[in-house]
Amino acid sequence: MKLQFFIGIDISSDVLDFCVLSHSEVILEIQIKNSLKALKRLIKDLRRLGVNAQNSWFCAEHTGVYGNNLRLVLEAEQLVYSMVSATEINRSIGLVRGKNDRVDAMRIAEYCMRFNDKLKPSKLPEQTIIELKQLFSFRKQLVKTRSALKNHSKSMRESLASDSQKLIIKQAKKQIRELDKLIASLELKMKQIIDENEAINQNYKLLISVPGIGLMTACYMTICTENFQLFTNARKFASYAGVAPFEHRSGSSIRGITKTSKYRNKQMKTLLNNGMTAIIGGKNELADYYRRRIEEGKHKNKVKNAIVFKIITRAFSVIKRQTPYVQLDRYKFVA
Repeated sequence: MKLQFFIGIDISSDVLDFCVLSHSEVILEIQIKNSLKALKRLIKDLRRLGVNAQNSWFCAEHTGVYGNNLRLVLEAEQLVYSMVSATEINRSIGLVRGKNDRVDAMRIAEYCMRFNDKLKPSKLPEQTIIELKQLFSFRKQLVKTRSALKNHSKSMRESLASDSQKLIIKQAKKQIRELDKLIASLELKMKQIIDENEAINQNYKLLISVPGIGLMTACYMTICTENFQLFTNARKFASYAGVAPFEHRSGSSIRGITKTSKYRNKQMKTLLNNGMTAIIGGKNELADYYRRRIEEGKHKNKVKNAIVFKIITRAFSVIKRQTPYVQLDRYKFVA
């Protein structure tokens, strides 16, 4: 059956704005509470308009946990939907003026109508992935708070000595110790969740066999790929992480620098860069590669980016083969 209804949804923590297009005409605009009860009631109303799984497509911006109620109801009703990044939608509609939730819902519906042939149906990840994502996000906030406390404590030590200074430093150290314990407990919980899921645990063991990939990197790769179901290609994941370089040239006059895109998962690239930094400071084949390329006159950042890409390709290779990464013999027992 040909698609007849395109439903755009603007998601916020408290409310959802719906815009229903049919043959390019707006047939319904409505705002409801972001609750399971309100959503179930709306779906019943939409079915009375003729909306069903064969003739409709729902589309919304990916806003994290705020969209979970919507996704739960749509999946329970077996309706097709896509969660799309805000960047992709904004870039597709070009220059616009004005913004509010109702207008945003209409623009998402129009995006869905124009590009539905390129959209892929979304699906809620399994519970283990959701729990890992929640724990990872909370840990990220705690690490950020800990870093802020450390920096503030350092600046206070360099300021004029006083009773207030001593009190602030003492309390900051106490908070840092508490945060260390909480972060460690979160990491332990994440590892326990991974251990309890056979498929995720198998891929986790394969990932950490790759030099440059530790607990947090392996965990976040599992989250971003939904245990390597969303991404099965290393080059696509490299582009997602902001590692793949892109040309910038046109005709004979424009010869821009080939560089990575700013549209990337910054957290993923940071974790991969941390792994790369640890690698090039050790004794292994990638550290040898790094030193050799630098001696040849290559730019440091380009070589580092190439090493990150090698880490990604090795990660996807061990997942595809389902066998651990094996170090070259001459590096196996070198610290």
